[in-house]
Amino acid sequence: MSEATRPKRKKESRHPGACRPRRLTGTADPTGDRIMLPVLARSAGTTTIRLHDVEIQAGLRGDKCEIRRPLRLLQDVGEIEGLRDVDGDGQLWQFQRQFSTDRTDYRLSREALLSRCPYGVPGGRITVSEAWCWDEETHAVMYRADNLTTTQRADLHRRGVTWKTNTPPPGPIRLVYEIVDCWIDHLQPMSQLQLRNEGWLDSRVKNPKPAEVMRVRLAFANHWDRSTPQDDAHWANNPLIWVLSVRKVTA
Repeated sequence: MSEATRPKRKKESRHPGACRPRRLTGTADPTGDRIMLPVLARSAGTTTIRLHDVEIQAGLRGDKCEIRRPLRLLQDVGEIEGLRDVDGDGQLWQFQRQFSTDRTDYRLSREALLSRCPYGVPGGRITVSEAWCWDEETHAVMYRADNLTTTQRADLHRRGVTWKTNTPPPGPIRLVYEIVDCWIDHLQPMSQLQLRNEGWLDSRVKNPKPAEVMRVRLAFANHWDRSTPQDDAHWANNPLIWVLSVRKVTA
């Protein structure tokens, strides 16, 4: 059969989002049937995040000292599933890779897991991105977080203010944190102290009533679900999360 008459082999098509899972490398644990991933050597860099306006106000007062974020993507690991604390003391973790044909059980020490936190490592910095606009009346930058009352918001709506969120305002960044520590915990329950550390419960109120604590916890849960598109990371599922202990620093 000549080349001209030979039927051409149909080229296999692949979904544009499909990719071949990359094999993770590491050393076998003492049992020999699991892979221990190494600790990543990472320098302390800078990450930018967004916070709720209430959290920004607490941060400007110096009251916010914790940041919680969903645990979804681990650098150099990819989507994870079934992450669990092997011994219950947070020192050894086990998981499998989601959306992968590789069903190997991987293990991580506490240090190896925390070295993969996408928000940074202790010593790194976090800058907070804010919603802002140019105030034509005062000819100065105006921040949405500085206008939290119902009267202020109604006045801004009447004036047709449009907030910018994708570009930084002119001048120095108002809120910069240094990461002091990092750990993994479940989202629930948010205690009164944790709500204070997150900036949702006003620290100027020394003895809040139980009904107020419950209201604030519900507000935090609603905001968490609105800002977290993954259903398995919603409040009701009590997911594992990153908890960053931070301190405010000058930009």
